[in-house]
Amino acid sequence: MGLGLEAASEVTLLALSASSAAGETLSVFAVHSLPLLFAAAGMSTFETADPLIMTRLYPWSYRKLVRTLFFNIATTAMTVLFAEFIASVYLTNVLMEHAGMRVLAGYASLSHNFELLGFDHAGIFAVTWPGALLNWRAQERRVLT
Repeated sequence: MGLGLEAASEVTLLALSASSAAGETLSVFAVHSLPLLFAAAGMSTFETADPLIMTRLYPWSYRKLVRTLFFNIATTAMTVLFAEFIASVYLTNVLMEHAGMRVLAGYASLSHNFELLGFDHAGIFAVTWPGALLNWRAQERRVLT
């Protein structure tokens, strides 16, 4: 496994930001440590947890075709909602800065806390999947009775 294009772009952006903040006196060692910190911090944790979770969720969903459909719809819907939310925050930030729409400042300020929102999104997934499982089991029990 390695860093994908998006992660490599993020590390490059961090390196450029750090070098400009340091007045362009950042050492080569400091720039080279950024990918290691990026990969070791959250990325490795989530890249390890994801397959562990999926090995439990997918066998459950593949036992019945309807479960697979239910699981895929729930997961895809959450992903689409997260993407729309992130896009709307960035759009309001652009509108506020370039079109002068100061009314949107509160919502646009969420773009400054995306690292915290990432943890929120992971938490929502962690809560939604067991919730979907419980919902599915409750519906199966209603059908059987």
